[in-house]
Amino acid sequence: MKKTVLMIDDELDFCEMVKLSLARNNVTVDCANSLNEGMQRLKIWEPEALLLDNNLPDGLGWTQAASLQKLYPNMKIILLSAFEVPPYETTGIGMEFARVSKPIKMEELVGYLA
Repeated sequence: MKKTVLMIDDELDFCEMVKLSLARNNVTVDCANSLNEGMQRLKIWEPEALLLDNNLPDGLGWTQAASLQKLYPNMKIILLSAFEVPPYETTGIGMEFARVSKPIKMEELVGYLA
């Protein structure tokens, strides 16, 4: 059975690359390019995992992580950033979230989704 992932990231080429790469690993990826679009998709489709970028055109994705975890407790959330990922204590984002800096290594991402 295929795993399902929603990716919220405004970098269109990056979304397409991740989508194609993960398809080879039996993962179906749907991409949303804004926070609002992603929140709307989560209301109608609950994926097994969420790849959530921080800097989005309509807000900071990471600020939504804790509330999304409460709404969707079975969904794994992986936080993405184009910048070096700061320590847990400086972001206020707990250790329960995997955090990955771009560029990502596909093997690492597949490992988080396993």
